[in-house]
Amino acid sequence: MEDRLPIVSRRIIAADLFSDVGNQVIALFLVDLLVFKGDNALSSLVVLCLVHQLPSILLSPLAGRGVDRLGPGKWMALVNLGKCLLVGALFLATTRWALFALYLMFVSASLFFSIGLFSAVPLLIPRERILRFNAINERVAIGGALLFPWLIGMFLSRTDKTAPLSLAVLAFAGTISLVASLPDPRRHGTSTGRQKETARDLIRGSRLLLGKNSGLPLCFIMLGLVVLCGGFINLGMPLLFKNALDGNIGHWGFVLSAFQAGAFLATLLLPHCSTIMRRRGVPAAGFLLLGAAMIILPLVDGFIQLAGLMTLFGFGLTLLQLFWESRIQQNIPQTAIGRVMSLMSTFKGICFLCAILFGATISSFWGVQSFLMIGAVFMGSASFAVRRI
Repeated sequence: MEDRLPIVSRRIIAADLFSDVGNQVIALFLVDLLVFKGDNALSSLVVLCLVHQLPSILLSPLAGRGVDRLGPGKWMALVNLGKCLLVGALFLATTRWALFALYLMFVSASLFFSIGLFSAVPLLIPRERILRFNAINERVAIGGALLFPWLIGMFLSRTDKTAPLSLAVLAFAGTISLVASLPDPRRHGTSTGRQKETARDLIRGSRLLLGKNSGLPLCFIMLGLVVLCGGFINLGMPLLFKNALDGNIGHWGFVLSAFQAGAFLATLLLPHCSTIMRRRGVPAAGFLLLGAAMIILPLVDGFIQLAGLMTLFGFGLTLLQLFWESRIQQNIPQTAIGRVMSLMSTFKGICFLCAILFGATISSFWGVQSFLMIGAVFMGSASFAVRRI
């Protein structure tokens, strides 16, 4: 097994890269069509965010069962085949709500792929190497896709939908070829998926698991704070860009690439600062810095300045989220991998959805600038809470 591990690792990293590229194509295609070119920008953006998170909350237990039954490799290949079919259906969609329905199915398949990938890591990567592997995997994904949002945005502004959607199909087909034959080294005693697990079973079993492992609850709390902060950015940034800067999809792709540049820098530093990240003052300082950057957001008057701030957000949020996700993976018992990964996905979805719904309410009554100011206050409060924890 040890001599095959480097090859398996490279295949997982390449599959994640291909999947990310396809996901970016679909996301930017719908943002351009429904938000930047549509008449109901706020409602469309909120629906897209809701659609993006609902599968995480409602369908994660199904993904955990699928991974345990088929193995992560076959499971990821199956869901990517479904994504290829869904992209084909986007060619035929003609109404706004048909696009939302297809995107819901697409996001559900993407969720299933992510849980399969998260489950494959502790099965195929030695636990002492998980943090470094995650950093390298994220570094390759971000580095390879650093220019893709910009290029895809420019591509969408100059072509019809045939070329970008065809690119997404090719990316997902590449993912299938890489994950279909991944080994399944599940040990004796690992859950095989023979017992049906409902959402209530997931919550009950996870509660017992968290109670036995004192490190996991703290990791979940920290991850939840990071995801909430990310929710403020995901809703506030596009609305600010559209309303205050009147930008197009090409410029927005450049802003997203700036976020990826900051995230890439975070993956370079993470393996070298894992010990420092365990100190409570470091995450607290990170939240405080992000809150200060959010205060500045409503004052920007160009997409170049916005891209600079997005670089900072990409760095801070990626560093914090990747660290705490790795800590959760390192603390999972071998017999509960699928269950905890499903729980983590559900938890992240709930946190993100809460931020989106709150932001939509505030933005509709008082504007996006007020929402961003509240987000800054929340990040400052998160910094204080981390010190208390």
